[in-house]
Amino acid sequence: MRRSIRFGLALALTATAFWLAGCTRTANIDLPTPSGPGGGDNNSLPNNNTAPDGSTGDEGGTPTTNSNSGGSTGDTGTPTDNGNGSDGGTGTTTTEVIPSSLSMDLDDYPDVPATQTLQAGGTSPFPGRNELQTRVGAATVRAFQEVVDEVLAVVSEANAGLESITGTTIEGTFVINEREIPYVLELAPYDFDDDGDLEGGPGDGGAVVFRVWVGAEGARQRLMTGRITDFATDESRGAGTIITLPGALFERFGDAVIRVVWDDTDANGHFYEAFTRGLIRRGIEMLRGHHRIDRFIDGDGTITITLRSTVVFGENDYGLTVIRFASRKVRGTPAAVIDAEVEMMDGVDAVNPIDDACVSLMSFDDVLACQDISTEDLAFIDEAAQTDTEVPDTFTETPPSDFPQ
Repeated sequence: MRRSIRFGLALALTATAFWLAGCTRTANIDLPTPSGPGGGDNNSLPNNNTAPDGSTGDEGGTPTTNSNSGGSTGDTGTPTDNGNGSDGGTGTTTTEVIPSSLSMDLDDYPDVPATQTLQAGGTSPFPGRNELQTRVGAATVRAFQEVVDEVLAVVSEANAGLESITGTTIEGTFVINEREIPYVLELAPYDFDDDGDLEGGPGDGGAVVFRVWVGAEGARQRLMTGRITDFATDESRGAGTIITLPGALFERFGDAVIRVVWDDTDANGHFYEAFTRGLIRRGIEMLRGHHRIDRFIDGDGTITITLRSTVVFGENDYGLTVIRFASRKVRGTPAAVIDAEVEMMDGVDAVNPIDDACVSLMSFDDVLACQDISTEDLAFIDEAAQTDTEVPDTFTETPPSDFPQ
């Protein structure tokens, strides 16, 4: 058993005394688990009974269930609209240090069919200005959400190993469709943003920081680091920042990096912002991507969704070098206000921009269905800087527990 320092957090990190302890566990995430309430005392984290359901990749392995020490998983209960993409309620209130999902529901926004790619002679697979820009603009947002959720569905399994609300180092094994992946999770203060100050300590307003490595000792790879300012529950995805290198788990992502910032603590609205670099989906490589989703609920319960994405592309299936996309719609309506412009690769047919057009998300025709949608502040989001996807130097190549004692 490896020794690790555990820092008392008490959810707000009010205790600074620490002691030596350790934990080793295996997270089997490809097998069903029984439902039912779990136990726990006042110093225990509530049981994680959320069952993420993300997309499967070529490695074939996004988990759909959680294993949980200290109690079995809870009944998912009756689904409710919580606006976070899963739309699933639970029978009891639970808390996750690491959220199991962050996706926000994109409602009726279309995706890009995988079979439709740039045709010979530089002809777009999508006719007209509206379909290409609407599909690709929405797909860039949908794609990074899928990647983040695929990784979180695995990493959040480690929540079950956090038997008390303390900092710790956990060694365990993720099992994804019979593939065993050793991991180390460190939940302890460190300089998360390379600014010389310690995050996750008593002076950080109750925030928690974590780092996750995968692979055997001597062959570790950095997978994820994060600073959580509000824990996720059944009703909210909480708030925080996460940086992930998904290729450490799924080779198809190579050296991709995704940094996400989110806040789902306001009942009337929340946002999800991301910076992306690398192969985010087959056929979509982003040299620099900046994306943001805002969801607002007004007094009569109307939900307005705003998507913005600016991407400088590397290799892609659609002949683009740049897309700037901004759109707003009311949830449940089949049309959206869209502003978009694209720059095409050499030899690819030019496409005219979309300027405050009301576009059907089914036929991609211009329609008259957006009279009640405000276009105030509907502007393109800034292009990402290279530094936006840099991994902090303090997220070391190997966990401190591997260092010579």
